[in-house]
Amino acid sequence: MKLFPALLLLFITERAAALGIGEWGSSTPGGNYIGHDHLTDVTSFYLSMGGQKIDSLDGWYFYKNFVVGTFNHSSRYFIVDESHSRIKTFSKKEEWSEYLRNNQLNPPKWTRWYYDDWDYSLNELPEYLIFQFILSAVIAGLCSLLWVGYKTYKNQDFRWLRIYLFTTGIVTTVIWGATLIDVFLSKHPQSI
Repeated sequence: MKLFPALLLLFITERAAALGIGEWGSSTPGGNYIGHDHLTDVTSFYLSMGGQKIDSLDGWYFYKNFVVGTFNHSSRYFIVDESHSRIKTFSKKEEWSEYLRNNQLNPPKWTRWYYDDWDYSLNELPEYLIFQFILSAVIAGLCSLLWVGYKTYKNQDFRWLRIYLFTTGIVTTVIWGATLIDVFLSKHPQSI
């Protein structure tokens, strides 16, 4: 019985265990870098050419080879042209919004705002899926117990194994499907 928690901890990935807290860093679609330093709790954008950077990022999105976002507790705004390695900052939201409008940098369909790491490591995927399968089996077991309890209360016949396997299959399919969609979207972070 003491082996199960140890096995469960073995399969918990860094991403699942950290819940977004900690140090991370990822390349932007334009080849620059956004990273979070867990010691100072600051997220920064680093422009690869020119050595410029923006500290204290709050949120951002990627669109048409630009990175658009807010920083300094959402009191300042920025636009990075990744193709020309230029950073523009704004202290007034109205000026920033007008620049976005004039340069068509407002995604018409879906603005995908990011507040932490968006990039999913494919190296972690197998162990993450194993962890999710174990989690699915536990969730399905609990759901099956509730179903069996309900059927017993109503004095109806039930098939324990069939219910459990069906529930496990459904829960696993939903969780794995959501994970694969998440992986796909993390590899294509652009707004549309």
